[in-house]
Amino acid sequence: MFKPVRNAALAACVVSLFSGGAVMAQTYGSGGNFDGLYAGFETGLDHAKIRSNINVGDTFFSNKGNNDGIYYGGFVGYRVEAQSGLVLGVEGRYGGSTARVKSSISGTDFADLSLRGGLGRTFGGDVLAGFATGPEKSILLFASGGVSNTRIKSRAEGVVGGISEELKSGKSKYGYRVGGGAELALTESVSARVTAHYEDYGQRTNSIKVLGGLALRF
Repeated sequence: MFKPVRNAALAACVVSLFSGGAVMAQTYGSGGNFDGLYAGFETGLDHAKIRSNINVGDTFFSNKGNNDGIYYGGFVGYRVEAQSGLVLGVEGRYGGSTARVKSSISGTDFADLSLRGGLGRTFGGDVLAGFATGPEKSILLFASGGVSNTRIKSRAEGVVGGISEELKSGKSKYGYRVGGGAELALTESVSARVTAHYEDYGQRTNSIKVLGGLALRF
């Protein structure tokens, strides 16, 4: 008695799954300009506010300031583009920066002591959401946000107690990143993009990056 009902229920479930799969196939994985795995490189301006700390003997020094540098790095990600033009994805990145700050202290114990701080390697991951528009949906406008990690490098060099000294230290810090950009499909597999992001690592250390790059879709 219950077997026909069970079989009918199973058949209904199978039909429902296939129907749902068909709808998903029609909605996502459209094979558009921004669908699938991609990787690339980017470079541009890095306007950084840096605060670095270092101990020289028993004395603690803190160095802070603003500096413009060059950021350079690569990225890899995966996106899904719906037929409606909605694009969702995740992206990871790794790079470095030439942004540096420098100050000096003169005194009886510390003669012409030079204090330097800089941003080292940076890596992180973002989630992104955007919309493909324009002719043949070849333009992607997107916003993104995620976590970021940078290494703040500190160096002190000069004369300490009559002896020339050079001390180095590095500290890894996590923060958040928000921003967005635009991407233009040049061919079926190559696109160019511009992005702008704000990264904040706390303790008055942050960065504004304006970058341009190329992406290759696989």
